[in-house]
Amino acid sequence: MIGRCCPILLAIVCLWKNSHDVHGDQRSSLQQPIVRTETSWAAWGQRTLDSWSNVCPSFDVGSCVAWRRALRQIKADLRRCIVGSVPPADRASFGLRMEQNWEAQQHATTVVILVHGFNSTPAEAESLLRVPRQAGCACGALVYPNDQPIVDSGGLLAKELKIFSQTHPEHHIVLLAYSMGGLVCRAAIEDPCFDNRAVRRLVMVAPPNHGTSLSRLACGVDVYEYLFSPSRLRRSHPLLTSVEDGLAEAAEDMVPGSPFLQTMNRRPRNPLVQYTILLGNGGPVGPNLAKSTCRWLDQFFGADSDAHDHAEPWASLVLEMDECTTGMGDGVVSVERGSLDGVDDTLVIEFDHLSVLRNTDLPSSRRVRQEIMKRISADLPDKLLSADAS
Repeated sequence: MIGRCCPILLAIVCLWKNSHDVHGDQRSSLQQPIVRTETSWAAWGQRTLDSWSNVCPSFDVGSCVAWRRALRQIKADLRRCIVGSVPPADRASFGLRMEQNWEAQQHATTVVILVHGFNSTPAEAESLLRVPRQAGCACGALVYPNDQPIVDSGGLLAKELKIFSQTHPEHHIVLLAYSMGGLVCRAAIEDPCFDNRAVRRLVMVAPPNHGTSLSRLACGVDVYEYLFSPSRLRRSHPLLTSVEDGLAEAAEDMVPGSPFLQTMNRRPRNPLVQYTILLGNGGPVGPNLAKSTCRWLDQFFGADSDAHDHAEPWASLVLEMDECTTGMGDGVVSVERGSLDGVDDTLVIEFDHLSVLRNTDLPSSRRVRQEIMKRISADLPDKLLSADAS
């Protein structure tokens, strides 16, 4: 419950701070937006009370569907209220961004679109595009609120792809997704409400197709992202604009068994798209460490039955974390939860979740790029198969 409510509390503090940090001439120039925000705030408060009144009487936060739906609606209303208080000039711009001179590339009809992962940016996953770019493919990336509901990000991608395919019908698209970006892409191409026939292939690197246990620990990471990003701190409303990225909805969507994952995984794969999944098993935790940790918890709490009851959930969580175990996951996504029914082109490579982006000289990272390029170059001249994956 704490992890789900912290983003809301932070957003409330941000909005309060914004309404009290206006001084002198700034007050007159921003007075009207603040008045509108306070009016929206009152309306939001009333909707919040209405939502809480509909929550089940037992208030079982762990299992109460009504609570989860109410909290999701509260977050959506709160985001609209706060983002409305940010001056338009300081709001982020989201959508498809093609690289400069992309139409002049040798193989510009093959367009590779990068979709980054959770709490990230295209720049942080850019290393995956270097080989396709060197091979002469046109490249671009989706910029999207990286912590909003994944279905919303998928809708944004579907909209951008439709516009692109209408204006460039002679091009075919390869989606190159890293981590949560794979879920965003699947939300765009597998939802029957969207029509993106221009997408020919989806290559997913470390996708949490069935979630990740670590998403339960993703509390406050969006704040961390902004506090340690100089470019974002230079914006006039850095904390308020952090709310624009989302209020931990994406992290909730990636919890194993979440309503979002259940709905999406019931859908069939898109028959017009060729799927590839590249999974890592280079997790940092030895196979015996998880069991040793559970034994230590049992010994630590000893005969104290009440304390032991509190320790059991933590022990179970440790045992569930195949994501971090060497040979079973890459440190964030497990091989089991990354696999997907209907995708035969699935490879397991000994890489870890972050090094595959940051340490491109590692043999495992080079192998990942080689496998990516093999798929992208399937419709290109054979000479590209030997492209250097550096």
